[in-house]
Amino acid sequence: MHVALLAERLRVEERQIADAFKARGISSDLIKHESLAVNLNDSADPIADLVLDRAVTTRDTSSLLTLLGSNNAMIINRPATSRLLADRMALMRHLIIAGLPVPHTRIAFGEESALEAIGELGYPVVIKTLDVRPGFPSAFVDDRDSAEAIVEHRNVLGHDHTTLIQGFQRSVNDRSLRAVVIGSEVVAFDARPHDGWRPNPTGNYVNADHIGDDVKALAETVIAKVGTGVYAVLIIETEQGPIVTGLENLVTFRHLVEQDIDPAELIVEFSLSQASIAHSR
Repeated sequence: MHVALLAERLRVEERQIADAFKARGISSDLIKHESLAVNLNDSADPIADLVLDRAVTTRDTSSLLTLLGSNNAMIINRPATSRLLADRMALMRHLIIAGLPVPHTRIAFGEESALEAIGELGYPVVIKTLDVRPGFPSAFVDDRDSAEAIVEHRNVLGHDHTTLIQGFQRSVNDRSLRAVVIGSEVVAFDARPHDGWRPNPTGNYVNADHIGDDVKALAETVIAKVGTGVYAVLIIETEQGPIVTGLENLVTFRHLVEQDIDPAELIVEFSLSQASIAHSR
């Protein structure tokens, strides 16, 4: 068996995963997404027997994973899960239909409708693109002037006419949680600063403690609705209870060793189990 790690660079996490495969006598290579071209007309030999997406999942990478999967490679995360990780609107609809608690959300298709939707939700809000784009991070706005500037900036410079707007969730304990999912289980929780008013999306994750049963139950319900994989469930603990604000590919996990957890080993075990199931079909 040969394994491909799809990533921009070899970080600590990719080294740990590669070492875990090597301990089993399995070779792996790091491959950059932009180095690949896929032939749609004819089936081709897969780039590897097993492909792990090790980057922020976007619409482009999700499409790539779908194509690689059609060429008989086992993909982690599976294409259906990757599409939800990349498409914020599809994810919110999926969670809402499943009855899970998510922020109040509006989709606006122009500048005026975006400002009107923001006014209806009430400040502060978080403005997002419909799909995940690392070059367009989510924006926190707490007044009309900021909202007008950001909406106009994205419309003019980014040609981003459609906007996803969510009511901002205030944390009751100054943190935002990430439930780390590997396979069908939450293997750990971590957190980063969230001062109850303005989020801190660039803060580093640290191990989280004092996780309530309601948070654990919510994370487990998300897995039941989304399916198995290697991803993280983003949760804010509010006065009304925990709420899901998003999902993301599990890219960073090096700090979890402090909880005596070996995420790389668990990822390899899950990936090989999926490859074994697919091979037996």
